Amino acid sequence: MHAKMHIKGIFEEGRHGAGTGATIGKIYGPKQSSPSALATYAVQLGDLKVGAIVAVNAVGNIYDPTSGNTLSGIRNFEKMAVFIDAEEALYTAILGS
Repeated sequence: MHAKMHIKGIFEEGRHGAGTGATIGKIYGPKQSSPSALATYAVQLGDLKVGAIVAVNAVGNIYDPTSGNTLSGIRNFEKMAVFIDAEEALYTAILGS
């Protein structure tokens, strides 16, 4: 459930504010990173209401928790529509080739 109860004009999701420069998959630098953004989420359990605003700036990839598919992340330099395996990239960066 997306939190859509923000006051119009005060907060905007997407590539605005802190989300303007947010990126995902930046381990190899900005040329292989993917754009990110600001997002919100809120839940209510009885009288308890919890909400969050997040600007995602991840070094690695973002995965679908259900399917495990890569949603966004480190782009293959030669095939920009293809994502590189983030775990392998992180190990290589830390341990060397």
